[in-house]
Parts: sequence; C-alpha cells; structure tokens
Amino acid sequence: MARPRKPTKTKEIAGTIRPAREAANEPEPEGIAECPDFLSAEARREWARVSVTLEKCGLLTSADMAVFAGYCQAWADFRKLTDQLNEMASWTWESEQGYRQQVPEIGMRKEAWVRVMQAGSKLGLDPSSRSGLNVSAKVPKANKFSGRGRRVG
Repeated sequence: MARPRKPTKTKEIAGTIRPAREAANEPEPEGIAECPDFLSAEARREWARVSVTLEKCGLLTSADMAVFAGYCQAWADFRKLTDQLNEMASWTWESEQGYRQQVPEIGMRKEAWVRVMQAGSKLGLDPSSRSGLNVSAKVPKANKFSGRGRRVG
C-alpha cells in the first residue's frame, strides 16, 4: 500500500515542495473550521486549545472540520475513560468461571487513543508527523512556480 500524499501546504512549510510534482489545479479550501455543536465539553476545550495553532500554520480550514472534530472527540473520550480508570479500585474482575478479566474501559481507552493518534498524525499533531515542518519560518505569500497566492498567518 502506498504512503498517503502530503498536502502541498505541509510541503511548503517544510520547504520540500517540488512544483513540477504538484497538481496544477489542487483545490485550496478557504475559511476557518468552526467548532461543531455536537462535540462534548472536553472536545470543545481541545478544539479551542489546538485550533489556533493549526490555523496559524494554515493546516486547518473549513474542509478539515470532520477530521479535526474526530480528533477532538477521540481526545475527550480518552480523557473520560482515563478519569474513570483512575477512579476504579481495580482494573480487573473475576468471571463466573474464575478467570481474571480486564475491565472493558481499558480496551475502550486504547481504541480512543488509536483514534487520537490516527487523526492527530493527519493534522501534524505528533512529533513524527511534525518533524519535517518549520512553522517558525514564514510561508511565502506567492509560489513563483504555481502563480497561486498564499495566505500567511
């Protein structure tokens, strides 16, 4: 299976863009993603915490709302399950046959963490997916090869 393509914006920030290899008419979504009403309170807090940074880097637009909302809700689920596990006296229970079993919350928390990591890596929210980015350098306002304007900031 082939690796997923990196977005042009990510390549520009990293300084690895090769215009000859980029699509001539790549869509450039505009607008800022708004926090959906259906997210839990914890997910909304995560949205507020991370969205500002992603928007400044140009990595969060209205087209990215679903992926980012999924990340935020997965984080909220992970936090809630972690809090529940921290309150439990034991993370195991004994079945009717006498076998020790893990409480279901352990598996549920693991699944939530997998969702956090999958969505987060698509958005550059983990060290390995962010390692090639250089967001302290300003992205050029215009790409001289493509003639397309860029929004900075």
